[in-house]
Amino acid sequence: AFRGCHSLVKIDIPDSVIYIGCFAFRNCYDLVKIEIPDSVKHIGGEAFNGCSKLVEVVIPDSVINIGYDAFRGCYKLTSITMPKLFEPQKSKIFGKYDNIEFFT
Repeated sequence: AFRGCHSLVKIDIPDSVIYIGCFAFRNCYDLVKIEIPDSVKHIGGEAFNGCSKLVEVVIPDSVINIGYDAFRGCYKLTSITMPKLFEPQKSKIFGKYDNIEFFT
């Protein structure tokens, strides 16, 4: 959808969205902030991969599936709030996460 759109800085996803597709925002390098509404149930693989300026993510409890590498390559991420059920999968979702503080 917006893959490689380097001018995106912020995304407000409408409440009508239930699925963020694979690669949807991949390599949107300047993306700093995303608002994921409670309507979202699924985040596809590599959906935000390579969004290297993204600093904070709040994944609502409504999300029941996050694809592989959904947030890999988001090197500026320092804070992630996510449902507890994804705790065992965080390396598959986020890749290296040495500097990230997780909240559940």
